[in-house]
Amino acid sequence: MFNAFKKGDWLKLKGITRHGKNRIQQHGEWWEIDAVGTFDGFTAVRLNSRNETFNIGKGRKCRDQRWVHIKDDQNFEAIAHAICH
Repeated sequence: MFNAFKKGDWLKLKGITRHGKNRIQQHGEWWEIDAVGTFDGFTAVRLNSRNETFNIGKGRKCRDQRWVHIKDDQNFEAIAHAICH
């Protein structure tokens, strides 16, 4: 289902673990794909949160960014893929 990820596409994530569920609550469920590559030796996507939700201090925020393994990520599951080309 999720085999043609490209930069600029969007993924809807579901939290699997407590950590994953907390990140979804904090940063939202839709994430923009910033890059496709490898992380810890596994195929993964680097994602940016939709909104500026990461607090960087002094009242300033930026988009949260994280790597998510395409298969068998321990914290997240991709449940939808929106193609934006």
